[in-house]
Amino acid sequence: MSIRSFIGKKTQGGITGVYCHYDGYPTGVGVALQRHYTDPLKVDALLKLGSLSSLGLSIEQTVAYARDRGEPLADPLFYGSEEALTLGCREIGMQYAYVFDSGQWTTLNIFT
Repeated sequence: MSIRSFIGKKTQGGITGVYCHYDGYPTGVGVALQRHYTDPLKVDALLKLGSLSSLGLSIEQTVAYARDRGEPLADPLFYGSEEALTLGCREIGMQYAYVFDSGQWTTLNIFT
């Protein structure tokens, strides 16, 4: 099912990340991030892909709109705070947000 999500990384200025269209549930995208994307360099490589159709267990298995479907590379999404992230995700219709900070992933359920 197409449960949309945000995958991002906390920076000094806020939270930067990308849209992911498919399987945004904690048991889908959430588990994949926790198990396969714990290295900050790998997280950066993932985010450089831009918007994602689906998250794979590796960068190579991930389906990115620009790299794999020939669509234009979307600008990263940026939010200055967790509150702004929540509001932005609601506006776009993303159910979950995953934020990488200091080697850990945090899951936010946007519509609770």
